[in-house]
Amino acid sequence: YDGWFLGTGYLEDVDYSYRVSRRYRLAVVADARVQHLTHPVPADRQFLVGRSQIINRVYLARKHTGLSVALCAWALLGTSSLNFGLSLLDRDRARLSRLRGNLAGVGSILRGRTDRLNGMFK
Repeated sequence: YDGWFLGTGYLEDVDYSYRVSRRYRLAVVADARVQHLTHPVPADRQFLVGRSQIINRVYLARKHTGLSVALCAWALLGTSSLNFGLSLLDRDRARLSRLRGNLAGVGSILRGRTDRLNGMFK
């Protein structure tokens, strides 16, 4: 477990799976079923989710040399666009707050301030 992922550990599962895949073959079990139970994220924590979406993904792309930072940036543009679109379509203030967190995360990265995030989404 990478100590970078404090609090909720947003994307720690992706980091772990990627590291395992570099040493071992992974298998897909098509008939497997899983129930992923999550608690809804309160509106006052959406900004933190948005920052985490940006900062933690960039951290992963920089950490693993097999990943592309440029493609990560492209994907984050899509994530931010989705948050923007859903905030307009659904008139969802929480999504707008998440988008503001995305923009704050981009600003942090551009300023070289990629401190790990510590917080819970619940």
